[in-house]
Amino acid sequence: MLPVNIARIIEMHNLERREHIRLFNLERRIMRDESDPFSLRDEQFISLFRLSKGMVRYLRNELEVHVNITENIVAIPLMLKLLATLNFFATGSYQQSVGQGYNFSVAKPTMSKVDCQLSGCNFHEPPLTKIV
Repeated sequence: MLPVNIARIIEMHNLERREHIRLFNLERRIMRDESDPFSLRDEQFISLFRLSKGMVRYLRNELEVHVNITENIVAIPLMLKLLATLNFFATGSYQQSVGQGYNFSVAKPTMSKVDCQLSGCNFHEPPLTKIV
């Protein structure tokens, strides 16, 4: 009887843990999708991404033909991928500094895939290096 109770306790703990992770990821996705980096002041935007808002929009339009855009509801939008990659190139870090003023809410492993996707790991002719 005792091993059955322990198994139930472990199972309940695992279920609670998975639910906690699911809710955390949902909160992160909502924060990520509802944020608008283009609402930042021009100076702040340029300090984060090293490009003007107009240039970032131009890059996004140019990249759109090179990058597969998925219909997956949890997929990271191309604009956010581009901004996160530009911020990484500008700072050399995935980590957000305190008081930076913008949070991408993207996990480090995901960010690594995004950087690879946009900087050319998956292309014969890397999209960003061709444009930049």
